[in-house]
Amino acid sequence: MSKWLLTEGYSELVGFDFVEYCNPETGGLNHFLAEINPRTNAATYPRSLMEHLNTKQRQKGGPYIEAFLSVNIKTNARLFAQLRERYGHLFFNPKTGEGLVPYNIGCLNYGKFTSAIFGKSRNEVMEMYEDFKTLLAKE
Repeated sequence: MSKWLLTEGYSELVGFDFVEYCNPETGGLNHFLAEINPRTNAATYPRSLMEHLNTKQRQKGGPYIEAFLSVNIKTNARLFAQLRERYGHLFFNPKTGEGLVPYNIGCLNYGKFTSAIFGKSRNEVMEMYEDFKTLLAKE
């Protein structure tokens, strides 16, 4: 599909959404392509950002990022400076190869933003997310 899109002139980020389901007749798992998103979705931007950061990590000898989570966040912060003040200690640190990167901050006026949380493993990323949620709950 990607090669075909390229021959048609599309060369930017694209997301493929698949649905996995249990086939009632066979009991096995099947899947189908649900949609193609020629835009940033929940996985394409953080994945692209992870690849970019890993290029920098390799160049500087830093730890490689292996996992990420993309989450929509509600906050009382209304400016990026407030995000940095409250959660800056959780922001991505090239020395450790982990931390969060806020993005889609255009809705901060309404108390919303999206963040990618990067780390070495799924468990590590989920632990960071739980710590972040604890801080958010104290707002």
